[in-house]
Amino acid sequence: MDIIGRTKEIRELQEIYKLESSAFAAVYGRRRVGKTFLIRKVLENQLDFYCTGVANSNLSMQLGVFNVALCQYGHSKVPQITPTNWMEAFQNLIRLLEKSPKKRKVIF
Repeated sequence: MDIIGRTKEIRELQEIYKLESSAFAAVYGRRRVGKTFLIRKVLENQLDFYCTGVANSNLSMQLGVFNVALCQYGHSKVPQITPTNWMEAFQNLIRLLEKSPKKRKVIF
């Protein structure tokens, strides 16, 4: 499936990816307009970690989803050991990314 009418956004994401320095890209818009599809399509096999939130869920559910994503990307914790807060969750993400031999890491 091709992306139609998003030439500017595709170019901007590709330019950000090519940067030598760290970057943060905020992709926002109303629901169901293809934000996630756009990023996944443009960055395809370049993602080192990928996770999206769950609408209308509590903190515990969000942390659980994040932890499952960590496990899918090779973090050693089992899914039953869910972080209790975001600081702990992001520390787990840091540990996961530090294992990668790649100098550049792409997170979504």
